[in-house]
Amino acid sequence: MKLGLGIVIAGGYVDGIPPPFERSLYALHSELLRGQCAPVSDLLRIDSGKFPTDVARNEVVREALDGRCDALLFLDVDHVFEPAVIRRLLAADVDIITARYHVKKPPYHPNLYLRPKTAHVAGDFRTIHYGQGVFPVDRCGAGGLLVKAHVLRKMQAPWFAYSQSPHPPHDRDVTEDFYFCEKAQAAGFTIWADWHAEMGHITHGVVDGTWYSEYLRRVEHEVEEGNDDLVSSLVVCGYPDGYRLPSGHVVAPYDRGPYTAEEIVENAQSSTSMADHVKWQTAKVAHGDSD
Repeated sequence: MKLGLGIVIAGGYVDGIPPPFERSLYALHSELLRGQCAPVSDLLRIDSGKFPTDVARNEVVREALDGRCDALLFLDVDHVFEPAVIRRLLAADVDIITARYHVKKPPYHPNLYLRPKTAHVAGDFRTIHYGQGVFPVDRCGAGGLLVKAHVLRKMQAPWFAYSQSPHPPHDRDVTEDFYFCEKAQAAGFTIWADWHAEMGHITHGVVDGTWYSEYLRRVEHEVEEGNDDLVSSLVVCGYPDGYRLPSGHVVAPYDRGPYTAEEIVENAQSSTSMADHVKWQTAKVAHGDSD
């Protein structure tokens, strides 16, 4: 496998490449060169400092496809990771998979999201509180995202874009990573997450699952104090028999509801839809306006 390493230098968040990321990348690069990250046999590093981030990600995708990569791994420079994280993503051998990392602001929840249980609130997504193993998600960040090349070829440009929500009342901004997820699902692909492939997120410190654990402990304490309503708000993935809280309550695995592949495509092709936005972005690309 020829792996593209897409290094996205997010100029809006950090100045250049932080040393913690460089150390993570050096360790990964060393393992890749020693052949310790099967099935990778060839490597193409692609750096982009373009801004905004969707422009950088699209540039990386184009270079990866032009370079005949079999898969592309996005690594944003405001992250830290161990090589074992990347080995886990590669070993999953699925079309699209993301590592778990946490957002930079309280309560520091994972950047992994699930669809609501009812279609009438499409556009709202649930964060995940407790997880285990590898499971499907509907939205995720792209800071540690592994995508096979045939997915990108089928989706076509633009793969990432900032846009308005395709769901009524169309009053929400859609980030470039959510855009990618919706477009990938509309093309028939499943997005997977590996809960145990954790990356740190660089801010004034390195945000990881321990920061979120503090929030979960407060929630668990409130449940023990008698706030049973909180139990129904918790989202659990990867535990087929549910997750048992310290209070003894068992939170059932989250059910995303009646969504089918056809409904996902329908959502992505609504009147002010992703499809319309794709046509507009494609026209921009054709006229050389995208970058």
